[in-house]
Amino acid sequence: MITNRSTFGMCTLKEKIYAVGGFQAPSYLNKVEGYDPRANHWYTCEPLEQGPRRDLGLAALEELGCIFAIGGYDGQQCLTRVETY
Repeated sequence: MITNRSTFGMCTLKEKIYAVGGFQAPSYLNKVEGYDPRANHWYTCEPLEQGPRRDLGLAALEELGCIFAIGGYDGQQCLTRVETY
């Protein structure tokens, strides 16, 4: 990955791997990075719109071409929101 982090979410979508959110002391992250295994290359994607979070769940729907970022923790509270990415 480009950014060292812990407690991030990871999933695959359309033959790419995505690392989403996470924690890099002392910051909670809204960063999203993709990995193309065919090119062996990490790249930066648009950040999460609803702000930083760690310990989140991810679900990818190939048919819709989207990732759902679910819950997590933003440094102040446990989150109940779902973001479509």
